Amino acid sequence: MAVPANSIEWGDMVIVSTVVIGAATFLLRRYLFGGGAASELTIAQKADLARTQAAAASAASGSVAKEYDPERDFVLKMRNAAKNVVILYGSQTGTAEDFATRLAKDIQSPAVRPLALDPELFDWQCLA
Repeated sequence: MAVPANSIEWGDMVIVSTVVIGAATFLLRRYLFGGGAASELTIAQKADLARTQAAAASAASGSVAKEYDPERDFVLKMRNAAKNVVILYGSQTGTAEDFATRLAKDIQSPAVRPLALDPELFDWQCLA
């Protein structure tokens, strides 16, 4: 029995349906799965929230928390320098630092404003 040239096979239909359902799920994920308030916070708001939660947790446990040092806050440094991308490097010989600096210069554009940082110089509880 000959199959007409314009008919769609069962396997093709499964693949097309899967792609359509996957694309619709991706595009409508906020409506389907809900977007919590935490996902809508900016980086600065997340940092402030993390600091507040860390202070509350340390007060509740009775331990002495590390004092906040604005010099070690990389979020504040990015905000003050008007940067929106951070490139972290770890280097003992300076090679990674040179590469990170070159990469930052190469990808710089009006939309991408990179900042190369050594992670040892900053406190990461601001990331939370």
